[in-house]
Amino acid sequence: MPQDRESLVELIGRHPQALSVELVAGSCDPLLTVATDTMEWMSAYVLALGRVESVTVTRTHRVQHLNHEGSRWRFNSLSHDQRRDLAEPESGAPRRGPGVLTPEERTA
Repeated sequence: MPQDRESLVELIGRHPQALSVELVAGSCDPLLTVATDTMEWMSAYVLALGRVESVTVTRTHRVQHLNHEGSRWRFNSLSHDQRRDLAEPESGAPRRGPGVLTPEERTA
């Protein structure tokens, strides 16, 4: 059966509606994050998934907002102000990075 799960995940991963397909260790079912333009299209997609041979059950939870994360961040995408805020101080003194605590600082 593990090869069935892996081939199912590979198949679903090619669907444009599947934003993410997660396969966790053990006997857990694959977890999909799916997006469609309308609820009708979502219903049609979920019903179509139910017709795939190795899919025995589906369960859906409607989400109206997805949190964004940084996997699509690209080089040179910071604004001028953001780059300025990250630049070296005008005095020319380097930024102080992480350092080693002295024994006195550890007890403070």
